[in-house]
Amino acid sequence: MQQKLFFILIVTLFSAVTYANSFTNDFVWDDKKFIQENIGIRSLNNIPVFFFDTTDGLYRPLRTTLYAFTYSVWGDNKFGYHLNSLLWHTLNSILVLLILTRLTSHKFIPVVAASIFAVHPIHTERVTNMTGGFDLLGIALILLSFYLYILYRQNQKKGYLIVSVMSFIAALFSSEEAFILPPLLLLYEIVFNNLTFDFEKHKKQIYRLASFFAVTAIFVYFRFIVIGLGARTNEYVTGSFFTTFLTMIKIVFYYFYLIFIPYPLTLYREIKTSTSLFDPMVIFSLLVILAVSFIAIKYYKRNKLLAFSIGWFFITFLPFSNILPLQTLMADRYLYLPSVSSAILFSYFFFKIPKKKTVSLLLSVAVITSFLFITIDRNADWKNDLTLWEETSKTSSKTSVVWSNLGFAYEQNNRLVDSKSALSTAVSLDPLNEKAHYNLGIVYMKQKNYGKATDAFISAINNNPSYVKAYDSLGLTYYYASLEIPEQRDFFSDQAKQSFEKAIIVEPRYYKSYSDLGIVYAQQGNLTVAISLFERSIQLNPWNHEAYYNLGIIYEALEETTKARQNFLTASSLQPENNVYTQKVKQYS
Repeated sequence: MQQKLFFILIVTLFSAVTYANSFTNDFVWDDKKFIQENIGIRSLNNIPVFFFDTTDGLYRPLRTTLYAFTYSVWGDNKFGYHLNSLLWHTLNSILVLLILTRLTSHKFIPVVAASIFAVHPIHTERVTNMTGGFDLLGIALILLSFYLYILYRQNQKKGYLIVSVMSFIAALFSSEEAFILPPLLLLYEIVFNNLTFDFEKHKKQIYRLASFFAVTAIFVYFRFIVIGLGARTNEYVTGSFFTTFLTMIKIVFYYFYLIFIPYPLTLYREIKTSTSLFDPMVIFSLLVILAVSFIAIKYYKRNKLLAFSIGWFFITFLPFSNILPLQTLMADRYLYLPSVSSAILFSYFFFKIPKKKTVSLLLSVAVITSFLFITIDRNADWKNDLTLWEETSKTSSKTSVVWSNLGFAYEQNNRLVDSKSALSTAVSLDPLNEKAHYNLGIVYMKQKNYGKATDAFISAINNNPSYVKAYDSLGLTYYYASLEIPEQRDFFSDQAKQSFEKAIIVEPRYYKSYSDLGIVYAQQGNLTVAISLFERSIQLNPWNHEAYYNLGIIYEALEETTKARQNFLTASSLQPENNVYTQKVKQYS
């Protein structure tokens, strides 16, 4: 027992040391969408809604609930979100340790494998990235369910089985990756308990496994039939299932490489689509896959841990195999669970060296230390959006999305010349990249080049007619032009109103367009309509401080001082660092 606690402490320390330098990192990439700009998570009263709706096309209600609880404690304090990621990753590393102690009697293999998992550089996209940290809830529930099932099989206490099933159900409501648990349990039974398909001989084992598959079927029925929530996308990235299948064969080999040699790490991987089965890389990758599979099948009775680790990789890879289409072909974050297989294999082969325990331990330390320093270095790339996308542009220089995001990061840092250059590169790589056109429009608008800004936003809309932000920003461009060119104020104001109204038609719940439209009506002196629009914006987003401030300005003009003061107070409470709001509050104190 003392040894197990000591090993748990070692794994915990490795995890903590590895990610300690990430705690000063800002909100980056999709952290802003899923945390800072996610209105739904700002109230715990929204939790029931999470179970009957999606968030950005994802049905993970327990994960979204964790977002809400975390936000209720930490708000916009980035420390709390990094702590959330670290705690879940540490728990997952400990669960890997506990699982392996049940699968092998070897003293050091479990702790070395769990330590490698704790420091593995491929995990930065799910641990250093605050949003990715919330995915670890589902993975923890998968690992917990798997561990409890092993305890049940080894101790025959039904309580373990019941809690294992409950954990699996919770995992299904946390992440799509939970679908891999029943096949993992089947793998465990085949490798470690000699399960065959002789029904009479293994009736109890088959019934136990069937209960997990039944839970999966019930969940699928509930999700797709009862509440009608399907997949995030219905289109294959490469354009067809056939080309996606061929490309994924090639990607499997790349994944093999990355879980053992995690370099270079990048947020976007440039993968050339394969269109022929005779593509040399497809043939080579297929031969590697067949060879590895052959080893697992041929030697699974003599080298159970070896066979199990290989099977683990292929099963945990399934959710990201693009059998069902995903928005991304390949991503480092997809290797979080599959990397357990490399951690096992590293430790397994280190300790296969006969009568060379010192060498085995030195090799273990070498890999753990190397991985630790690579991860610490990679954490620094996630410091902010600028560092992240500058590093990504070095490894993915031919990807339009990367240059678009780098251009946006430059624009946010007011480096408009660099932003324009990066966004122009993005457009040249992919003229259909609506976000690149949109961000280019923002740059032109900041430079008060309203003609080019208008053209850029219209290009974004032409590429994506449902791009609500483009309509809204086009409206703002016309509004600013009306202020700069008084002789055409009426024309530009009308154009602005039409753009904001179109945005509302495209997305009736986009609160910002109501607020922006209210500004135009207020400018034209129609204060009654302006008030109703600001109130509608606040109804959709009670944290819209700008709408409260604008309402305060209108009530101030109407000499309704009580209402003006209340709205200024609310705006200031929502954004206390805004000096304009603070001055207004002082004015009415």
